[in-house]
Amino acid sequence: VVVHEVAKLAKPMLAVEIGAYVGYSAMNIARAIRPHGGKVVSIEVDPMHVTIVRNMIEFAGLSENVDVWTGYCYDVIPHLLDLYGPKSIGMVFMDQKGTRFHTDLALMEELGLLADGAVILADNVLKPGAPHYIWHLMHGPYRSPTAVSVREFLLQSEDWMVMGFYDAAGPPV
Repeated sequence: VVVHEVAKLAKPMLAVEIGAYVGYSAMNIARAIRPHGGKVVSIEVDPMHVTIVRNMIEFAGLSENVDVWTGYCYDVIPHLLDLYGPKSIGMVFMDQKGTRFHTDLALMEELGLLADGAVILADNVLKPGAPHYIWHLMHGPYRSPTAVSVREFLLQSEDWMVMGFYDAAGPPV
């Protein structure tokens, strides 16, 4: 619900999801941004998950709105610049390993991919945790960092989704 609502309010033309798993979030983002012509690029490292996601996307009728890319972020993210250009990403949703959030975000910053005001949203920030990501949002070029308490789907325990808005004029990390 949080991911869908954030995407709906942000209205990005390009949203990037890192960590697709079975495609649930990619489909939610796509449904929220499809009405205004938005597109989702979902990055997943596991080829089996990529196969599942592509089939789920096709079954949901969202193939025109979602591209699923296979690979590691440090290999795949630079291709976003080639295909979409600088300042093209209006939303990032990170649901991969929390210890990578700040690294992958820094790569997007370094390549100049983030549009001014882009919303950055990460899941599982409390458990298993992403302290470097939180530090990055608090001390980097971001404004309005916010934590949203959510219940984990299977564990029924508290976790956080943490978001902030990219500020191109903000201080570098």
